[in-house]
Amino acid sequence: MKRKQLIIVVAGIIVLGFVSLGFCRGGNFGGNCPHGNPASIFDGEPFSYEGVVERIGFHGSGVTLVTDDGTVAVYGIGPYWFWEECLGSDYPRAGDTLEVTGYTVSFNGIERNVIVTANGETVRNTETGVPLWRGGRRLGCQ
Repeated sequence: MKRKQLIIVVAGIIVLGFVSLGFCRGGNFGGNCPHGNPASIFDGEPFSYEGVVERIGFHGSGVTLVTDDGTVAVYGIGPYWFWEECLGSDYPRAGDTLEVTGYTVSFNGIERNVIVTANGETVRNTETGVPLWRGGRRLGCQ
């Protein structure tokens, strides 16, 4: 009997952890998220880059642009379906020209150039900083 109770308690704790992480990632903890508050990107230094896409990384590893001033990595371009279904544009590929604006911020001591607009299209909520694709295809374009 005690083993069954222990399993139920442990399972409940695990479920609660996943639920709280979901609220955090959705921006529902008022900035007290251990993974960083998306709105804090607006506290960073503004940037604007235009360059040729050298490579697009996989799942958050960024986009490498070759600009007139050198190579730069930018983050937050979004998934392919967001570009096709929400922006009505082709997802950028190596060799394409890309113009981005955003903010250089530090997350856990690592500086990142976080995109707010790409090719003139807004990819993050300009008030909350949350990516417009957050919630996935099931919630559609936000």
